[in-house]
Amino acid sequence: MQSHRGDTVTFALDPGVTQALRRRAEAEESTLFVTLLSVFQLLVHRYTGEKDFLVGVPGSGRHDADLHDVIGYFVNPLLIRSRVTEEATFTELVRETKRTVVGALAHQEMPFPALVQRLRLHRDASRSPGYQVMFSLTNTHLLGQDGLGALQTGKGGLRARLGDLAVESVELTRRASQTDLGMTLSEAGDGLEGVITFSTDLFDRTTIDRFADHFAQLAAQVSAAPAEPLRLLPHASQAEQREAAGWNETATAYPKDSTLTALFAEHVRATPNAPALVYGDFRCTYQELDRCSNALAARLRELGVGPETLVGLYVDRDPAVVVAMLAVVKAGGAYLPLDPSHPGRRLRQILDAARPAVVLTPSGDRLPGVDVTVPVVHVDAYLRPDIAVDPAYDTAVDGGAGPQSLLYVMYTSGSSGRPKGICITHRNVIRLVRNTNFINIAPGDKMAQISNAAWDAATLEIWGAMLNGAVLHGFDQATVLNPPVLGEALRAGGVDTVVFATPLFTEVAAYDPTVFEGARELVVGGDTMDPKRAREVVELGGPLLINDFGPTESTSIAATFAVREVPEGTWRVPIGRPIANTRVYVLDEWLRPVPVGVPGQLFIGGDGLGRGYLGRPELTAGAFLPDPFGDEPGARMYATGDQVRWLPGGMLDFLGRIDFQVKIRGYRIELGDIDSAVLSHPEVRESLTLVDESAGHKRLVGYYAGAPSPQELTAYLADWLPRYMIPPVLLRLPELPKNPNRKIDRAALPKPPAHTAGAAAPDAEMSPLEGEVVTLLAEVLGVPDVAVDDNFFDIGGHSLLAIRLTTRLRERHGVQIDLNAFFDEPTARGVARCVQELLDAGTAVAQPAAPAGPVALPRARYARSPAAR
Repeated sequence: MQSHRGDTVTFALDPGVTQALRRRAEAEESTLFVTLLSVFQLLVHRYTGEKDFLVGVPGSGRHDADLHDVIGYFVNPLLIRSRVTEEATFTELVRETKRTVVGALAHQEMPFPALVQRLRLHRDASRSPGYQVMFSLTNTHLLGQDGLGALQTGKGGLRARLGDLAVESVELTRRASQTDLGMTLSEAGDGLEGVITFSTDLFDRTTIDRFADHFAQLAAQVSAAPAEPLRLLPHASQAEQREAAGWNETATAYPKDSTLTALFAEHVRATPNAPALVYGDFRCTYQELDRCSNALAARLRELGVGPETLVGLYVDRDPAVVVAMLAVVKAGGAYLPLDPSHPGRRLRQILDAARPAVVLTPSGDRLPGVDVTVPVVHVDAYLRPDIAVDPAYDTAVDGGAGPQSLLYVMYTSGSSGRPKGICITHRNVIRLVRNTNFINIAPGDKMAQISNAAWDAATLEIWGAMLNGAVLHGFDQATVLNPPVLGEALRAGGVDTVVFATPLFTEVAAYDPTVFEGARELVVGGDTMDPKRAREVVELGGPLLINDFGPTESTSIAATFAVREVPEGTWRVPIGRPIANTRVYVLDEWLRPVPVGVPGQLFIGGDGLGRGYLGRPELTAGAFLPDPFGDEPGARMYATGDQVRWLPGGMLDFLGRIDFQVKIRGYRIELGDIDSAVLSHPEVRESLTLVDESAGHKRLVGYYAGAPSPQELTAYLADWLPRYMIPPVLLRLPELPKNPNRKIDRAALPKPPAHTAGAAAPDAEMSPLEGEVVTLLAEVLGVPDVAVDDNFFDIGGHSLLAIRLTTRLRERHGVQIDLNAFFDEPTARGVARCVQELLDAGTAVAQPAAPAGPVALPRARYARSPAAR
C-alpha cells in the first residue's frame, strides 16, 4: 500500500555546468529541459539497470490560449518513454529524448486517466500507474519574476523579486511524495536549484543525497564530453572508487607457498598422538591418520597418480573420505568427489568429462549404473588397525605437488545440460583455512563434518580441521536431520565450529534454536539467511553466527558477516566483507565500479580464485576475466552472476541473480540443465523450469509440452538428474504460451497448484488423525491434493521439509517423530501410525535417544531408495 510518506533533498547545479548544458541544448536545437531530462534518464538507468522505462513529466494543460489567464490547476502528466543505451553518446541521447518529448507534446491534450484506461496500465495500491519517477524544470522567469521558481525547492535563504517586492525563502520540508522519486529543477540566476522528493518507504535520505551528487557529477561529465560513448564515463566518483579500494585491503600473511601435504605433516610432527578423527566409534590420532593415508598414497603412486592426475572419490560422510583425500593429496593428485546419491547417468557424465585414473570407494561399493573402466581401490583396506600402528608407514609419500597444483575438481550444474567441473588448487584452500579473518580454528578445537563431500562446505570442514591441528567430528545424515539428536550430539562432542547450509539452518532453527547453543562458531551459507531465524539464534548469546557467501569458483567462501544483532524490521542479513586475501568488486555491465547503494554484478578476485572449468576453455574465458583493478600481473576476477550492492561502511548486500541460476536447498542449479534433461525425452517438445515460492519455500516448477504424464516424466528424469534437481511440480501444457516475438511468455504461464487451507476431504478409509496428517502434508508441500498413501518424497518432499513436518507435529501433538522411521514409511498413513503410537505410550515430548557422540553413516544407508535419499 502506497503511504505517500516522503521527504526532500535539495541541491544545486553550478553556473558553469548549467551554461555548458545550455550550449549543448542550443547546439542540438533543443531546450534545457530536454538536456536535463536526458541526464536524469541516464542516471535512473544507471541506478536501476533498466534500459526501457517511463518518466512522468508535468504538462501545463494550458495548450488552449483561452486558459492562459485562468487561475486553476490544469497540469496533465505526460509519459516519456526513456530508452537508454550506453553505447550511444550524450548527443545521441539528447536527440532521441527530443524526438520522444515532441511526440508526447503532440498528444498532451489526452487526459492522463484516459491514457491509463486506454493502455490498460497495471494498477495496484503500491504505486502510481504508468510511472514511478517524475522530472520537471520550471521557468518562472517567463512570467517576469526573478528567481521565483527556486522558492519551490524548500531551501531557506533563497532570494527572489515579485515586482518591487524583495522576498527571501524560509526552509520548508515536505513530508509527502506522490511518486517513488521526483526531481524538480528551477533556474536561479546563472545556475539551477534542485529538489528531489522521495518516498521514505523506499529510500533513506543518504541514498537520495548520493543520487543528487551523482546527478551533478553526471551533468558535468556529459557537458564536458558529449561525443564520448556513455559507457566510457565513470559511474562512481574517484573518492568513491578509493573508498571501495580500501574495503579490499585484505592482504594478510599466510603460508601461500606451502601445500596441504606439508601443512598436515607439521601437525603430525608436532602432536602425533592428538586426536584427528572421531566418527562414531571410529577414532584415530594424527599419526594414525598419517600412516593410513601414507599406505593408500603409496598404492595410488603405483597406479600412476601424480600431479594433475584425477582420482574419483565415491564416498561420503565416512572416515574413508578423509583418508582418501589425504592419500590423493600426498600422491600429488587431485580428488574428484562423486556423490553417491546421484543417478548413474549423471555420474557417467562426470566421469566421461573428468576421466579420472582411479576411483576410490569405501569397501567394495560399486558405482550404480556406471561401468567403471579404471582401477577401483577400496579405502577400508587401508583403515586397518595394524596399518595405523605400524611405523613402517611413517615414511612420507611425496607426489611432487606444489602450491599451484590442482587439488580437486568439483562439479556443479551447467546451463547446457553438461555439468561443469571447477578446478581448485592447494593455494586456494590454504587461503580459506589458514591465517584467515572470519574464523578461528586452533589445535585441539573440535570441528563438525556434516556436509556432503561433493558440496564445497566440506572443504572448510575437513581441511579447516586437518591443517590447523583440530579434531574432525563426523555426523551421519540421520543425526543432522533430527534436531534434538543433533543438539545433543553437538553438546556431547563439545563441538566448537559447525558449518551449515542455510536452508538446513533455517529449518533446524525453526524447530529449536537451542540446538546450536553449545557451539562457539556457526558458519551458515549457500542461500539467503532468514533474519527471523538469525535473530533467534543470536539472542541465545551462544555461538557467533557467521553469514557466509561464496561460489565454488572462489573456494567456498569469499565474504562473511558476523551477525551480532538483527534489528526488528531487517529485510536481509548482509553477506559482509571480503575475507582475508580476497577482493570483491561491484561493477556494472561495462565493468565500471558502481557507487554505494547501486546494484551491480559481484566480481571476485584474490588467492581463492580457482583455475577455471576443467576442459572448458571457452566457458572459463567467459567467466574468469582479467582483473583491471589488481596489482599482480595476470590477475583475474570471476563474474559471479550475483547482483549485490555496497552498503555504507563497506558491507555487501545480496540482491539476487542476474541470470537463471538458482539455489535450492543450498544446491546451485542452472535451470537450463533441467530443461536440457526434460527435452532429451523423445516426446517432449518444449520445456521451461522456474522457481516458485508460493508454497512458503523454494521449489522448482517445470512447464512442458509433450506426451508423457508428470509421473512418467518424473521417472524419466530420475535417471538423468540428482533428486534435488527434479521439479516436484510438473505442469503439462498443450503449448507453452508465447509473446508476439514467439518467445515464451513467462507472465502467461499458469500458477502452480498451491494448498488451500482446510481439512482433507472425507475418506472412509482414513482415520481422523490420518486426515489431519494429509492436510498437514499438503500445507508443508504446498500442493492441493495428497493421498493417504502418497510417498512424501515422490510428491515433492525432501529432508528439509521433513524437518518442517516433524516441527508442526510436535507443535500440535507434543511428540517427536524419529526421522529414520519417517524415511522408512514416508506416507500420511505411516506418519499417523507413528504419532498414534507415541500418544498411546503417553509420551508428552518423545525424544529419540541421542548417541553419546557423533555417529558415522552406516554404509547400508547408502543403499536407501532414491526417494528416501
